[in-house]
Amino acid sequence: MKRAILAVAVVSALCFAAPSAWGVKGKSGGSGEKSGTMSVQVRGSSVRATPNYMGASVGKIVYGQQVKVVGEQGNWYRLESPGGWVPKSDLTKSKVAVDPDQKFAASGGRRDEVALAGKGFNPQVEKQFKGDNPDLQRAFGDVDRVEGMTVPDAELKGFMKAGKLSPR
Repeated sequence: MKRAILAVAVVSALCFAAPSAWGVKGKSGGSGEKSGTMSVQVRGSSVRATPNYMGASVGKIVYGQQVKVVGEQGNWYRLESPGGWVPKSDLTKSKVAVDPDQKFAASGGRRDEVALAGKGFNPQVEKQFKGDNPDLQRAFGDVDRVEGMTVPDAELKGFMKAGKLSPR
């Protein structure tokens, strides 16, 4: 049941948060002339065979990794290696600093975690907040479990097919 709810949330987020990405077609470099080295600014991302969230996964990139962008199409960048497409929001022109002394960086921090750490919210502050708010212990555990969940592409596609859902 939890996986079904998570799958619905993922499908909803993809349908409503990035509708322009669903209509993008093609495997070429696109019309954009963007190229150069960029840094991955999210914990991890699937590299897709097509510039589409439902495109087959052909590889993975992780936080701080340097990748070569060889083209763009809509809201997607085409990478040289691994060859495929990632959403533009997953990359930055700035070099991402990975601080091994911070727990989130060692495991591949997400940009929201990096932003919060920059504002003083780090593992120590979180621990203190948990101690000061024992009534939220269950909520922190629930959030940790949800953050750790992944839904394989095949399962998400099966869910969409069973529910007769289609991307825009």
